[in-house]
Amino acid sequence: MNKEKLKAKLLDWDKALQEDIRKYNALGDNRAYQFSLGCQSIVREVLKEMEEDHERRN
Repeated sequence: MNKEKLKAKLLDWDKALQEDIRKYNALGDNRAYQFSLGCQSIVREVLKEMEEDHERRN
């Protein structure tokens, strides 16, 4: 998978996780809410590292 496809997939996951976070918060499902927040944190960290890597190479 190339970097652009990976970035697009990560952005899709970020959007889906944001929807899950809102849903689980509204339902009061703290365990699922916290899990989704953790997953989103990982996705955003990977996106950040990809962006920093891109800046270092340019």
